[in-house]
Amino acid sequence: MLRPGYTDDWGRTSDGRLGDTVGDNYDDETIKQIALAIQALKQQHNASKVVVLGHYGGATILGRLLGIYPNLVDSAVLASCNCNINAWRATLYERLKLDVLKDDLKTKTPMELAKQVSDKTTISLIVGKDDERTGPRYSREYYDSLKQHGKQVSLQLIDGNHYIFNNDIVLNTVSNALKL
Repeated sequence: MLRPGYTDDWGRTSDGRLGDTVGDNYDDETIKQIALAIQALKQQHNASKVVVLGHYGGATILGRLLGIYPNLVDSAVLASCNCNINAWRATLYERLKLDVLKDDLKTKTPMELAKQVSDKTTISLIVGKDDERTGPRYSREYYDSLKQHGKQVSLQLIDGNHYIFNNDIVLNTVSNALKL
């Protein structure tokens, strides 16, 4: 499933609003749209479990989804997650000086929703040691918050930068989640 408003390599575009790619589409409407799609797919395929994978903004959206719809997902792999949305935006603003990043978004971050995540959901956070967009900081903060609330979570800092989506460690983590 593509993130709302995104286009794949074959020119297919998903429903929904792309936004300005600065966290502005991490809103409740986007989360609801994805949750409804997951529910429909689960029902259509009579799935016994749901495993999701997200990278960067997709990981952040899934992090929010886990807290808002805590019984929807069995396992989540979040790669390069900017799980502290407003802190991430502030860091980007300092680097890029884009006015669109200046103000905080009025949305709860995955970190703020960590307590609401189901105790049954397993979460794997993976981030490149040299990730220039999110850095390990935001994944570590989310990991700490989830651990503090007794959630099933792991964190892997791997060699590489931001572009780890097709990394063997990420793919193996997804494969293992499908076997659980």
